Amino acid sequence: MFDRASEKVETSGLRSPGKPPEGSDTHGIANFYLNFYENEIARARTVVKGRARGAVLAVAILGALTGVLGAATAAFQAPVLGVASAAAAGSIAVITAWDDLFRHRGLWAQRSRILHALQALRREFEMRTASGDDRNQIGQDTMSQLNKILAQDFALWSVVNSGKKNREAKQ
Repeated sequence: MFDRASEKVETSGLRSPGKPPEGSDTHGIANFYLNFYENEIARARTVVKGRARGAVLAVAILGALTGVLGAATAAFQAPVLGVASAAAAGSIAVITAWDDLFRHRGLWAQRSRILHALQALRREFEMRTASGDDRNQIGQDTMSQLNKILAQDFALWSVVNSGKKNREAKQ
């Protein structure tokens, strides 16, 4: 069967965690899922951060190139440079539409917030484990918190990708 967790595709979506190691107690299961989602959110955050950066840089570079080519077209009376300028401008439209469709900057911010929450949960998990609290209770509490954080991630993702305004997301 295909194992999505080992997939090398740079998707900004979350992949499936698979099953925890056989024979794990609730503490071990919680640790498995917390590790997976902490790493997965960090990976997805890096992907969307790179895409946001790339889109901004590409639009800026192509915008400058459009201006230079437009001026060169007039200065050198070279219509082929006008065609190149139009192609650069068209590329800006495509990149902007792609970035608007996936809302990379919004997803980057969202993934950063969720990663912060997961890291806080990790610290709490480690502190409670080190203090000698009941492992079963730590596992149950951690899974409960993890599920809340993942539900929040999905809710935020739904708002970011639905095209709704920020004011609607705050309601």
